[in-house]
Amino acid sequence: MNFNISTYSFMTIGIFVILDLFVLFSVIKNKRQYYLLFLIAGNSLRIVQNIFLLQQGVFFTTATSLFFNIFDVMSVSFYIACIVSILNRKTMFPKRLIFLNSVNIIIIVLGIYVFDNIVFRRLSVQIINVSIMAIALYEIWIAKDKKLYNSYRLTEAILILYTGFQFYRIILLFMNLQMDLTSQEIQNQIVLNSMIAFIHIFAINFATLLLSVDVLNIKILELSIRDDMTKIYNRRFFFELLDDYINTVKRKKSSFSLAMFDIDDFKKVNDKYGHVIGDQVLIGITDCISSCVRASDDVARYGGEEFIVLFKDINETDLSLILTRILTAVQLIKFNGIDRPVTISGGASIFSFDNLPESSEQMVEDIDNKLYEAKSDGKNQVVTDNFVVNGITCRE
Repeated sequence: MNFNISTYSFMTIGIFVILDLFVLFSVIKNKRQYYLLFLIAGNSLRIVQNIFLLQQGVFFTTATSLFFNIFDVMSVSFYIACIVSILNRKTMFPKRLIFLNSVNIIIIVLGIYVFDNIVFRRLSVQIINVSIMAIALYEIWIAKDKKLYNSYRLTEAILILYTGFQFYRIILLFMNLQMDLTSQEIQNQIVLNSMIAFIHIFAINFATLLLSVDVLNIKILELSIRDDMTKIYNRRFFFELLDDYINTVKRKKSSFSLAMFDIDDFKKVNDKYGHVIGDQVLIGITDCISSCVRASDDVARYGGEEFIVLFKDINETDLSLILTRILTAVQLIKFNGIDRPVTISGGASIFSFDNLPESSEQMVEDIDNKLYEAKSDGKNQVVTDNFVVNGITCRE
């Protein structure tokens, strides 16, 4: 069976040009997706490869063969660099890929000028490509993200299939070293393998674009639910979480607690030390509260210097321990430029399925009143229904 190289090359060039234009339009439309330029670079090298095929067929001159084999590995490297950039949330071209491309160039030059064997050159390219695929799969496995589960799985499956195809080509090339193939047989093998590779590369393009869209959507979602400065949940989203959890409490007949904290004398901090220091205090206390609560609890910025926490499925003993830990940890923070401890006050209540107020707003009003009581009674404490938690320096 003979394959028409010109038809295959024209088709491949046309599809990759369309893909590049589509991706370029996406980058221009949303500059946050600039890592997709790696995808364009990889596709562009594939276009150049197929131009070589159109001009010279599968039997190249020495110079053309050199560039064809180098471009093969470089294009795959650009695809993987794009995926790695998406997974790591930043643009990067891993040093491992640079090293493998350097090794590939050395091997290709040796294959052309020392061994002068086309099968040897193709074999080295496939081995390097398998190494690059291994890097990509490793990056995916260490960057698991439940929010991108489907995209990860699709990308992972495509890369595994492509790696398997590369192993198949390696075995085939090893067999070819022992066989005396005709020119037509070599041509048919190269074009057939190129067609299969094209299908995989097209699939990698599709998976990469899907992954980038999912990442962008998650970034947009995060911007809508998180406070810009502190990066914790904002007030609107917290109430959505609270209302959902209230339904869970009713269904499971359990209990939970709400706590509201306010930074003591925060206006004085701003007036005396400036708003830059004030912002550092907000961020520092946010991080401190977040580190003191449990992984299942939700922390949000209620407004200004106020924070609200949802403690899920908790009793009075555990609540007292966590509140004590928060007050103590906040007092121990050393802020640059501030010569005294910064403290917080709070109000907290435990709500059970059988004593729930009519609305979440009434719950917040209840703990807000307790917060006001804590402020009025000396600050640096948390007032609850049945006990008061004091900070280190608070009057007993």
